[in-house]
Amino acid sequence: MSVLADEIIKIGLSLLVGSLLGLEREYRNKPAGFRTIALICVGATLFTILSHRLGNEGNSDRVAANIITGIGFIGAGVIFKGGSRVFGLTTAATIWVAAGIGMAIGAGEYILSFIVLVVVLTVLSLFEYFQNSLDTFHKRRLYFISYNGHAFDDTIEKEMQLFKLKYKKVKEKRDKQETTVEYEVFGKQKNLNRFNDYLMESKDILGFEY
Repeated sequence: MSVLADEIIKIGLSLLVGSLLGLEREYRNKPAGFRTIALICVGATLFTILSHRLGNEGNSDRVAANIITGIGFIGAGVIFKGGSRVFGLTTAATIWVAAGIGMAIGAGEYILSFIVLVVVLTVLSLFEYFQNSLDTFHKRRLYFISYNGHAFDDTIEKEMQLFKLKYKKVKEKRDKQETTVEYEVFGKQKNLNRFNDYLMESKDILGFEY
């Protein structure tokens, strides 16, 4: 097989692998989807091929080594913070692994690339069901609760204890007429829902969000 034919096969395989990973992210409506991850995987393969072509015997990995740095910038672009939660970490990790698989394909490590692809798809799909099941038994929410007056904290905390919720007061803001308290609350989904019902029905609560 000629060198060109071998390189075309590598590019084709990286396109296939990147597309499979991208489809999974696209299906879940994540920031980096089908086209992005496919291009990242192909690009990593291309740079690895060029690295071996351009490099000398002692530093044939000089181009490929910088792929990791470049992928770090792309991955950082899909991570953002909303309130107390951080979104996009799994997608950023998928981008990082996609580049790694692309590099492995570029280096001719086809079996290793296939094994890692299977592992990644298993983590992204099957492990999500385990995570969702775990969230049913243990969930974390950050509540912002507003009420009249200055002496209602104890009542809220007693209700959380009644619903078997663990909590930590993060901060509070008071003025002459209104108090807003921020709580980090942990517990089962059903107990958090019961706590929500209490907050909605209480006449002393002006509003809440989480």
